[in-house]
Amino acid sequence: MCVPAFCSAYADMHGVTVSEFMKQSVLERIEDEIDIGIYNEGIEEYKRYPVSHFLEELEKELDL
Repeated sequence: MCVPAFCSAYADMHGVTVSEFMKQSVLERIEDEIDIGIYNEGIEEYKRYPVSHFLEELEKELDL
């Protein structure tokens, strides 16, 4: 596997293997994309139904 020197140096700086660094990077990227998708769904829902609530109101409504 040909790894750019900066990837190897970054992994070394953080005390992980290049493989572990790559794995963490991929998982973080997937999580970021999931978060962006959830955010975009929320924005679209808010555009259709532009109502917001305070946390205290929701807790009271849900008896929390």
